[in-house]
Amino acid sequence: MPSEARSKLTIVCQWFLAKGCTDIEKIALLTYLSDREHLRRYGRTINRELCRRSGHEILYSLNVGNFKLENTVFGEDELSDTEREVLNLVWNLFGALDVAQLGDIISSFPEFHGTISLESVLISRWLVDYPEESKRKMRLHNVKLDLLELSEAHLKAVRRYLVDIFALPL
Repeated sequence: MPSEARSKLTIVCQWFLAKGCTDIEKIALLTYLSDREHLRRYGRTINRELCRRSGHEILYSLNVGNFKLENTVFGEDELSDTEREVLNLVWNLFGALDVAQLGDIISSFPEFHGTISLESVLISRWLVDYPEESKRKMRLHNVKLDLLELSEAHLKAVRRYLVDIFALPL
């Protein structure tokens, strides 16, 4: 992983540490949710270097072994306004959940089919509305779904943007 990616990933980890989260698995899941939601809203992940082109797809890869928890001071200016917005959204919606609850929700996302593997995720599957099973699980864990809902027109515009940027048939 390039040093710039590690740096941004370290900043995101430090951000969650500053919120009081010290479980590396939970931070990895929250990081995944943050990157997923940032792409859905703004057409890019927070940790852009975790994405790579593979044939006709863009793959996202987050390996928990690539980062360690360092409780050091970081400047808020190291994150963009949209990154802080999404990190706060994800923390407010999912921060109170434990690893098992997060896993229960995330495993119902269309990219996983019940088994979570963060090392090779097709990001085109992020650009659809949450399936009913995911919505049911989020409601079960008191996640406010209305804050995650994006219109089909918005998701279509992000898909079109990614097609134009990466010249991929999503």
